[in-house]
Amino acid sequence: MHKLKAAIGALECVLYQHLMVGTHGLFIGRIVATRGAKGAPLVNDQGELRSFPRC
Repeated sequence: MHKLKAAIGALECVLYQHLMVGTHGLFIGRIVATRGAKGAPLVNDQGELRSFPRC
C-alpha cells in the first residue's frame, strides 16, 4: 500500500477467490477498507497519467 499513499482513493481487499481463465489468473477480492481524499482524479491518456480539472 506504500505506493498508494498519495492516491485520492484506495480500496483494501482480501483475496476472496482465484480463478484460472485460460492462461490467466483472475483474482477476486472482498473490500475490507476504503480511503478517500480530496484532489483531482488521474486518468490514463495514451500511456501517461494526467489530471483534469473538475468542472
